[in-house]
Amino acid sequence: MTDKLQPLPRYHPLLAAGLMVAAASSIVFLPNAVSFLFALMADLSMEDFASLPNAAAVRVIILMISAVFLLSLTAIWQYVRLYDGSTINSYQLWRRYFGLVPPAKNTMLPALTVLAAAILLSTLASVMLDEWFATPSASAGVGNLLGSTPLPLFIILVLIVAPIYEEWICRGLFWRLGQDIFVAFFRQMAVVHLANSILISAIFSLLHFGYSGADLLTTFGISLALCYVRLRTKSTIAAMALHSLNNALALALYLLD
Repeated sequence: MTDKLQPLPRYHPLLAAGLMVAAASSIVFLPNAVSFLFALMADLSMEDFASLPNAAAVRVIILMISAVFLLSLTAIWQYVRLYDGSTINSYQLWRRYFGLVPPAKNTMLPALTVLAAAILLSTLASVMLDEWFATPSASAGVGNLLGSTPLPLFIILVLIVAPIYEEWICRGLFWRLGQDIFVAFFRQMAVVHLANSILISAIFSLLHFGYSGADLLTTFGISLALCYVRLRTKSTIAAMALHSLNNALALALYLLD
């Protein structure tokens, strides 16, 4: 069954924009709320909580808890919204909404090629800008996050939790919400996809921002490539797999450095 045979329901553009803002805000504020709750339960101030000997590991666990919560919330929300009285049909609509389908035939190699090119070009640009402006690189942030975190736990976060969670939200939920916004302004779907990819990549980059403008550029370029993967393969699963591959390469380079 395809989208042409049974179109997915759309939100009003203003509502879609509001939902996107609310979801993006939740990604930022939920980990802080969970940290505050943990500190409250331990009868510690936020400063004392952040200075615990195993603070890095606790932060990773909090990020994972937040990711699972938001993923579950969006999954239930959209299933309830799409439920039409038929469990089987509603499940198929839900899978299509989030792109939880196998990649289209003969699309993975072109998608992988585009992602590899984006990683190479954006990384080169990031290195050049770092050298010109003497800004800290993302590797410093990775080191701070890794800290005293057990490596297996960090690997689970970077290679499994983060790719699934981020692609579910950005190339799953935001992909559909962005379409609902831009179809109200553009008639050509190619323009809709381009505008949607730029918007999603801007959000994706800002959510990862914390090191330098150069690394922001790298993240933006990789996100654009993952949007291409989503469009070309028609599958968020493909984006998750290639996102995990990118993280694995980045982590390997960091550990070997």
